[in-house]
Order: sequence, then C-alpha cells, then structure tokens
Amino acid sequence: MLHLTTLFPETGLAPPVGSPLWGEYLTWLSWYQGVLEPVMVMDALGLEHPGLASTFRSHNEAAARIRTALKNGPWLLGAQFSAADLLVHSLYGWFKDAVPDDSLIRDWVARCAARPARLQVQQADALVTAKAA
Repeated sequence: MLHLTTLFPETGLAPPVGSPLWGEYLTWLSWYQGVLEPVMVMDALGLEHPGLASTFRSHNEAAARIRTALKNGPWLLGAQFSAADLLVHSLYGWFKDAVPDDSLIRDWVARCAARPARLQVQQADALVTAKAA
C-alpha cells in the first residue's frame, strides 16, 4: 500500500511525502501489520499468552488507539480519507463481530464501507461471481 500510494500520489490516498501527516500515515500502516492484525488474528483464534499480551496488548487497547485518532476527525488522519483508513478498517470487514461497541469506531467502519470505490468493487465482484456460478 505504501509503495502504490507513493507511486501514485495523485490518488490522494496518502499525504504528500514530507508533509506533517506523512509520518503519522506511515505509523498507521506499520501499526496495522505489526500490532492490529496480530491482535485480531490471535483473538479470532482464541490464543492467549502473557508474552503475546505484553508484546501486542489487547484488542481493547488497539481500539482505544483508533478511537483517539477518530476524535480528531472522521478519518484516522483527520479530515481526509487515506489508505490508512482503508487498511486499518479492513479487519473489521473480516471480523465483523469484533467491531467495538463504540459509536466513533462503528461509524468510521460504516463510512469506510460506504465509500463509492468500495461499492463499485463489490458490484464488479458480484458480477464475476454470478458469471462463474
């Protein structure tokens, strides 16, 4: 995602390289793969161990980080949707039962899911699936 958003800055899915939000954007992408994804997968598998908890923390702590960011705007980086929103919210598409009972996060997940590009891809996928059946 980092590679593509850097190659195609005209998409507006990432802050400009070197801008004040660039570091925050990179942090979200790294945090997703290094913390959030392992936490969500471990929760889904029912894996618990003190070493895992001290390394990655819990889903509640991860959700608190997301909530804190969403207090500053409708998206993780504030006023503008970014690939960070696309990536971070995606786990809640896979693990729908894991969406926290928190209106800020639930509303953000719904906003991400309602984006026109996502809806277009869903329609295209449905057509391909229907033809294959």
